[in-house]
Amino acid sequence: MVEVDEGAIAMSIENSEWLCNPGRMVYGGVIANIAHDSMAMALHTTLPKGTTYATLDLTVNFVRPAPPDRGKMISRGRVVHKGRTFSVTNAEVKSPNGKTVATASASWMILEGRPFPDQRDYAREFPPTA
Repeated sequence: MVEVDEGAIAMSIENSEWLCNPGRMVYGGVIANIAHDSMAMALHTTLPKGTTYATLDLTVNFVRPAPPDRGKMISRGRVVHKGRTFSVTNAEVKSPNGKTVATASASWMILEGRPFPDQRDYAREFPPTA
């Protein structure tokens, strides 16, 4: 995580050949994963410690291919709507050169009173890295 605020998270991943398909572009699954994780952590920052939530749907729109350029891809997730039992988030994933490679949205079910088995508060536990 590189930036943390209530309802918003920016996460980065080192862009490398290890993330690429045989066509030498970053796998769509890698891009979808960082988008999903940034949205989940953004939601996490708005909930009481230990509250469970589950993804109801995930939509990823791939805007352009992501070559393995040097540097980090960054996904910025944010909460668009948060109700008592339902939430909506979105994310934008950018390449190391700052171009948008994907946008994403997800909806979530909030399960109040059903804590995660692991009680760590991940969104607040790890300090941002530059």
